[in-house]
Amino acid sequence: MSPIPQREGLEDTNRPPTVAAAAPAAKSNNLMGYLGEQCMFSPSGLPQWSSSIPPPTFPTDISEGILQVSGAAIIPSSSLIIALADTYFKHIYPHIPVLDRSDLDVQPLSPLLVQSLCLAGSALRHSSSTSGRIPHPDNFYNNVKLLLCINHEKDSTIILKSMCLLATRSSQVPTQISLDGTWHWIGVSIRYALNMGLHRESTYTNNKRAGICRRLWWHLFNSDKLQSAGYGRPPAISFHQFDTRMPTIEDFPTNHPDNEVFIYKTKLMVILGKITAAQYQYRLECPPTLEEAMSIVGSLKEWINSLPEDLRLYNGSVRRPYRRSALELHIIYFVCVILINRFCEKPNRSWASLKTPIVAASCIASLFEEIYYRDEVIYLAPINNWFCMVASIPLIISIKLLPEKQSLFTENLAIIKSVLEQMTLRTPSSELILSSVNRVERAKNHEAENNATAPLLHTPTNMDHGDVQESPDFEGFLLDSVEALFPFPNTLCASMDLLSTIQDGNNQDQALPAGHLVEISDWMFNVDFSDMQWDSFQMPFDMTDIPIMGME
Repeated sequence: MSPIPQREGLEDTNRPPTVAAAAPAAKSNNLMGYLGEQCMFSPSGLPQWSSSIPPPTFPTDISEGILQVSGAAIIPSSSLIIALADTYFKHIYPHIPVLDRSDLDVQPLSPLLVQSLCLAGSALRHSSSTSGRIPHPDNFYNNVKLLLCINHEKDSTIILKSMCLLATRSSQVPTQISLDGTWHWIGVSIRYALNMGLHRESTYTNNKRAGICRRLWWHLFNSDKLQSAGYGRPPAISFHQFDTRMPTIEDFPTNHPDNEVFIYKTKLMVILGKITAAQYQYRLECPPTLEEAMSIVGSLKEWINSLPEDLRLYNGSVRRPYRRSALELHIIYFVCVILINRFCEKPNRSWASLKTPIVAASCIASLFEEIYYRDEVIYLAPINNWFCMVASIPLIISIKLLPEKQSLFTENLAIIKSVLEQMTLRTPSSELILSSVNRVERAKNHEAENNATAPLLHTPTNMDHGDVQESPDFEGFLLDSVEALFPFPNTLCASMDLLSTIQDGNNQDQALPAGHLVEISDWMFNVDFSDMQWDSFQMPFDMTDIPIMGME
């Protein structure tokens, strides 16, 4: 194995191998801490770049002792770095492009950056062997935390890159209050990015690192919107508080097909952020206006129609070769299609409108099936367990409501559960979701066996259904948009034929009890972690259903 190429870096990063080697007068490429225009302390006329090095967290002798005992600053072998870097660039980079190959060309290598890279790459190994040849991801994780704690790295961009990679380690479930979870590290990274001023477009002017900084900012935006939607927590980034332009091909150092994955994922995250914001309006008993809801649907139509050919699932009616990143994008797209159906929430919702999320959920299951059969579930980001949960609820409902397709939807649900089972190996929250999905499935089966309507699930609002603003125009608009939202051949999934009954005006199965439709609307689309209060199904369940993770 050839050693990592060594050449002079493009930037003067001054990354000392030890704390003692850091000279107080060393030059820094760090931006000054951002202060808003309205801040009374805003520095007028000061240079954009700071020449000062942040003071050490601990006295030098203590920091040196910590490094000597822990070995956190020791660079792993070049062969291991190259192998784990290949894993990162192949499987993680398309969605989290916060490192470039050139980062490994700069000498001396940053211990913090290398440990972060190894953390991300080692977490995707199929083997969990502890033979000692490859350290456990937790070893790299602890090294990164320690290096951050003692302020070992002096380059603010490298620090932000490392914290973004630190957040890929999903060792906690969202019910655990912890300083080690993804939620915590994304939050810390966002505040650090705000401190760097990455939320302002003016920061990127004459900045030789503008491309990577823009990717860092939008990665944090994407993560924030996904976590806000999945956890049901307020977002840390508000649309009206930043003006950083969207990422483009020019923000990447080299041309590569994976660059467009991040660009189009970011566009989709903007839409998801708007959907989540609209859902919060329901919590405030102020549903989105018809114009707002229609705008979101229009954005989804535009997104699916503007996809580059390489990211499409079909070339006409012919399925393109398998590409996991393209499937992952479409899974997120179908999640958004399911979630927009929340805008139809009303007591007299039509049965026809419920077919859209059911078909979208079936499409998600079909795409996950392709990934599962190729043994690539391990490469999925942890947030995919939430995507599984979003898809599982319509599928559970459809098993009861469409007996003629019961075997199909049962198989779809089995696929979703198989993916969750594999994800539990490295994502603890997957076990929580899988347990909850199993309980909901049993509850619906119990209800069917006893010919009873289950108690309503917890909903994000306390509104009486008589007070809910009806939006028949939006429901009609959504039904008219079905063809545009599903521009795929029927071969995508076996339930695609349900859409034709909507387009043909076939309402043969519209005579479902209104109360049952209200129940479905109440909880089919309330799918964030904070609303997983499914104990309101009054039925016994085994204690073995509860994941054993302490408080996690």
